[in-house]
Amino acid sequence: MTGYQVAVFLHVLAAAVWVGGHVLLAWAAPTLRRRGPEGALAFRALGVRFRGLSWLAVLLLLATGAFFLLSGWQVGHPVLRDKLGLVALAVALKAAHDFWAAPAAARGQLSTRWPTALARANLLVLLAVVYFATLLRRAL
Repeated sequence: MTGYQVAVFLHVLAAAVWVGGHVLLAWAAPTLRRRGPEGALAFRALGVRFRGLSWLAVLLLLATGAFFLLSGWQVGHPVLRDKLGLVALAVALKAAHDFWAAPAAARGQLSTRWPTALARANLLVLLAVVYFATLLRRAL
């Protein structure tokens, strides 16, 4: 296996962790909050546990993405440029959720609708990133 193949494997694995976790947490897990205090605690524990793993996945995606750019991918290509713009938006939404909305909601200073809305918006952006990633093979 070449270094490039390892980078592709790690990139796809990290993307699966980030996107898959968001599918669970943005769509399915919020029902835990409606199950009373125990469900809310379970939801919070799940979110806190995923936060560290997902940021590790983001760092791995950024590192492997940088490797691809150094390997000759052209950042000016329209499909790649659009994908990278969506990635930047997804990271910004994730940061807003993880470092502002979710902690404020956990302290009771913000409605839980804010972190839920940010997480769901981020999921939609991540699905668009996956779509653009499928276009890259033909484009590059």
